[in-house]
Amino acid sequence: MSRPVLEFWHEFASTYSYPAAAFETARSEPIQAALKANVIEAELHGVFGASSFVTSDGEFFWGNDRLEPAVDWAANRALETA
Repeated sequence: MSRPVLEFWHEFASTYSYPAAAFETARSEPIQAALKANVIEAELHGVFGASSFVTSDGEFFWGNDRLEPAVDWAANRALETA
């Protein structure tokens, strides 16, 4: 990440009372490794681009406006199998 970008995020953090250390933690090796693993898993499920959601039974929802339907779908499936 370039220096100006880091400065932007540190300024953002202080302006909105986010702990600046959170941005440093996000750049740590364990977090970066987890992000890479999640990206690989997402690609295997066909997730791409803007917000995409795949429920545990494989139902695919694409777009931020589909978050609530995705959560409802997952919750209903969980109730059906309980």
